[in-house]
Amino acid sequence: FITESAYNGLVLIIQNSLSYVSLHKCISLNSTSIGYLSRGSGFHLLSLDISDCYEVGDGGLQTIGENCFNITRLNISNNSKITNKGIFAIISQLKLLTNLLMSNLRKITNGSLQYIGRSKVLHRMEELDIGNNNNLCGDSLTFLANQANSFQNAMKIFLLNGCKTITRKGILCALTYFSNVRVLDCRDCQIDDKTLGKIAALLCSTLTALKAGYSKNVPCHGDENGPGNNALFVLITICSRLESLTI
Repeated sequence: FITESAYNGLVLIIQNSLSYVSLHKCISLNSTSIGYLSRGSGFHLLSLDISDCYEVGDGGLQTIGENCFNITRLNISNNSKITNKGIFAIISQLKLLTNLLMSNLRKITNGSLQYIGRSKVLHRMEELDIGNNNNLCGDSLTFLANQANSFQNAMKIFLLNGCKTITRKGILCALTYFSNVRVLDCRDCQIDDKTLGKIAALLCSTLTALKAGYSKNVPCHGDENGPGNNALFVLITICSRLESLTI
């Protein structure tokens, strides 16, 4: 919890010097507070973490987009008040964004990924975390991938864990175009052993870390308890750069 005096001091510091700011779990922050913090910091603020700041909503993201135009990394995860409107605000205004962490935003839908797909930000996006967003489906990934097909993309970290409505078709379509992915988390998506084999083939020369556990609560055609021996054999055999495997 940030006191009023500490908050005033933080505003002054951020507006004058800080490039990397984490306000993770500062539950006293709201959209109005974010507005004060972001004004005047546009030239030097490069990274901002406002995850688990439960009172921050679309208005806060709007002021970040309007003022912090040099941000390259933004973490807005676990904020239940953020909707598609807030995602559009940052995607349309933060032209230098390369890392976007937006997991567990309960009110966003496929429209958010469509905003990202249509934007000029996608071609430079290196990290995208959309995990634990169960209002997203495989069709949204297909749309994202089709947009990415029109240019060379930079995606290296792709996190989908906990998206129980995302299908293997959507994942495979996305990875067909995000062919430079090094870190992939697809735990609890609708995948099976055959899908893992295809993922291995698509990312055989780039993948260094994979998390791919299955859940008995997620519909799939594989082993409910996790990847089988065949899937593990394929992964280990053809993914020559694989350093970390979590199942």
